Amino acid sequence: MSIQDHAAEGGHARAAKLTPEQVKEAVSIERIFQGLPSGERNAELFRYAARLRGKGVELVEVEALVQVAAARCTPPLPAKEAQRIVESAWRYK
Repeated sequence: MSIQDHAAEGGHARAAKLTPEQVKEAVSIERIFQGLPSGERNAELFRYAARLRGKGVELVEVEALVQVAAARCTPPLPAKEAQRIVESAWRYK
């Protein structure tokens, strides 16, 4: 799955074709990219990275997506911390 394909999953135009679980995931993705507040950043980005890993998204794409989402957090999550989150998700079984 490419970054563009994944980003498209959050699109409202496709909502009518999605299952309830896919809609829930799309809302979560949209929320992540709108920017997470300080108390939710790490846990939500970890879950997001782990979910992408489980779907077979390549590491480099997950790193890019998490970095973009981290930069949109309030306050922005430092790039090094975002990278550590992805590394943790990749070790998670």
